[in-house]
Amino acid sequence: MTKLVEDEDFYFNDDGLMIFTAHFLKKRGFCCQSGCTHCPYGVHEKYDPSYPIELQTFDGDESDYMDHESDEEQD
Repeated sequence: MTKLVEDEDFYFNDDGLMIFTAHFLKKRGFCCQSGCTHCPYGVHEKYDPSYPIELQTFDGDESDYMDHESDEEQD
């Protein structure tokens, strides 16, 4: 397991919460559909934190939120 690097993979906001960077989320290779602040897959633009994630729907299928480039690198 690779260690996280502060200011590259995450930072702490003013409330002391750990926030993942777009760099880390892209490197992870998939979208968790949790509405991450720096989501490189665009889900944060459609996410409503006041509504349960299980009841939210996102346009497209799950493959829209996968990093196809990282899939190719693993082959």
